[in-house]
Amino acid sequence: MSAVRTEVGLGKHVLIVDDEAMQRDSLREMVSLYGYTVQTACNGTEALETLSKASFDVLLLDLNMPGLSGLDVIDYIATHNVGCKIVVVSGDASFESAKAALQKGAYDFLKKPYAPVELLNTMKNAAHKKDLEAAHAIIT
Repeated sequence: MSAVRTEVGLGKHVLIVDDEAMQRDSLREMVSLYGYTVQTACNGTEALETLSKASFDVLLLDLNMPGLSGLDVIDYIATHNVGCKIVVVSGDASFESAKAALQKGAYDFLKKPYAPVELLNTMKNAAHKKDLEAAHAIIT
């Protein structure tokens, strides 16, 4: 089973942005088990610095953080054409927050607490969509 587990995210890079250290570390450990290469950021400002230096397939993003919010990070990604898929993972599950994140360009929105299999499937689908869009861009 571990061979299958580690192949899911093989070659895929993930940035986890969450101001809660336990949440961030837990996500990092779980996602790493599935073969993803993981970096973390503890706030929006650190996320923007990391995004300016490296490319990622998937961004796991909390919305409510001090300083730059998750919505601010989404705005930066949209205006700077950063080619990653954003999966919002937030305790703020209000309709308005989810709608705003999706309208600004998030791929999906998961409410904390989430089922790990739901998160992993969402990440896999987001990375696959990114790959398809890249292949389409090459063809056209």
